[in-house]
Amino acid sequence: MENFLRVLLLTGAVNEIDNPSEHDDPDKTPRFRGANTPNFYEGKFTMDSSSHCPRIAILRKYGVSEIPSTKSLLSWHYGRSWEEKVKKWIDLAGYPGLSYTEEEECLVEFYSYKDETERVYTARPDLLVEYNGDKFPVEIKSSQSDNVAKKAFLDGQPKLGAIQQLNAAMAYHGCEYGFTLYGLMHWVSGYDFSSKQRFKIQPDLVTHYITRLDSGAIAVGGVKSVVSLQGLSEGLALLEALDDEGVLPSERPVGVDVFGNPFSYNICNYCEFNPVCSQYTKNDKIDIEEFIDSATMECNVCQN
Repeated sequence: MENFLRVLLLTGAVNEIDNPSEHDDPDKTPRFRGANTPNFYEGKFTMDSSSHCPRIAILRKYGVSEIPSTKSLLSWHYGRSWEEKVKKWIDLAGYPGLSYTEEEECLVEFYSYKDETERVYTARPDLLVEYNGDKFPVEIKSSQSDNVAKKAFLDGQPKLGAIQQLNAAMAYHGCEYGFTLYGLMHWVSGYDFSSKQRFKIQPDLVTHYITRLDSGAIAVGGVKSVVSLQGLSEGLALLEALDDEGVLPSERPVGVDVFGNPFSYNICNYCEFNPVCSQYTKNDKIDIEEFIDSATMECNVCQN
């Protein structure tokens, strides 16, 4: 009985994520998901977290995912609590002419480039707001690390993954702008290795204004990013083509920030699937089923 309460709580936490009734989608057709939205830039997939790795996107379509750790479970609940607080504050603001659609009802969906009746991607922005005739999506994020807090609050820079998701929502709903919203609910005292200076941030919230340029690229604070309509469409088409062939991308994605600056570390080293990915070179053909078999034996993953 020593660990009974811990096991009880973690079982419930996993079931809440795996079976969230408020997000239940009656269409169980395998497809690519918003949390894994791709972006293809200068001949390569981009990412700033493993969630947006194209290999992860295909694996998740097959129901293969990392078994959540205690850290990821609590992180998820932290983020959901922040989202609920944001919605409550919007309601209490009482702005006339303002309404919003929650993520369960503002579906984003794209269809196959080969078959217009086959849905290959679905996503839901956290909010789709309408105000005095304007419509815009909002991605609500929580800052849970020193690095994310510094980027969002001091550098004015949202995470690349958030912009990739917002790009899809803006495209589908015909919006010319949108917002990312970050909430920091604890005090941060960190160290910037590039400037060799310490920084402190108190609990706060920050928004980033995201616009669509005439070229189709996304701009963050008026500055062109690596995310674009073309990058989204090319990324989805390539994922679909690889999946049809039964293979994963032979090359790993490049780790960059929203403006294309390369990371000083390898994101793949922090991914649950790295022990299997590291067995392949960029010249190898990676069979999906073989990869899944290896991952289920060597990694902390499950298959639904």
